[in-house]
Amino acid sequence: MSRLLKTLHKTAKDFADIGLIDPHTMGEFDVACLPPVKDHTADQIKRLLLGCQASQAVFATSPSTAQKVDPSGKTRISIFIDDDILAAFKSRAEQKGQGYQTLMNAALRTAIQPEGMPVTVEMLRRVLREELRVA
Repeated sequence: MSRLLKTLHKTAKDFADIGLIDPHTMGEFDVACLPPVKDHTADQIKRLLLGCQASQAVFATSPSTAQKVDPSGKTRISIFIDDDILAAFKSRAEQKGQGYQTLMNAALRTAIQPEGMPVTVEMLRRVLREELRVA
């Protein structure tokens, strides 16, 4: 961070301390002052993890590390899931002794496979026509 930016940040923090800047605005200013996140390959991240002997969870929560790439080939996202859907996956996961995110991932994988697609009326008609032609 440049000297000027450090001075501006300190002044903004002082203003926030006396109530001239609200906490939300100060939080946005804090984020704006963070250094950019560098892109790393999966191999670079693996070497960093091994070199600092930190777990992936600790490494991923550090604001100065690359959070865009996960060495396991997975991407961290934030989505809204209906409460009943989440509860059902958590319940099934507990019964099976698995993680609920693992089960959700499996369900999504099944949904994108051609054999996992729901049978539509049009598909059923096409299959029936083909079978009747052969018979």
